[in-house]
Amino acid sequence: MKKIFRTIFGLFSLTGIMFTFQACYGTPQDFGLDVAISGKVQSAATKTGVPDIRVEITGLGGQYITTEQDGNFFLYVERADQYQIKVEDVDGELNGSFQPLDTLITCPDDQSYLDVVLELK
Repeated sequence: MKKIFRTIFGLFSLTGIMFTFQACYGTPQDFGLDVAISGKVQSAATKTGVPDIRVEITGLGGQYITTEQDGNFFLYVERADQYQIKVEDVDGELNGSFQPLDTLITCPDDQSYLDVVLELK
């Protein structure tokens, strides 16, 4: 009975350690096969960063991120020759109403930085 209890306790301890590691450091990225795409979404009228804008890489399972308060975004995607990027305002009138943008980019390196300027509707 003690052996079974030790085995069960040991498994829970290992699971707890793995969960804590993942919570602190995140899941490991496969940096050899991924590309880092980052950038800033700005308003054409005010030249300031726009928060809560959805930046989506279409064709890769709908991977997207929402811009931070200063308009910055950062995400990893699978390596490809080209990326179709869709940028749209999803919060409505909260920070202004912006026209969506759909563009195609290429990333020859392991990372790419985009400056996106959105026009008001």
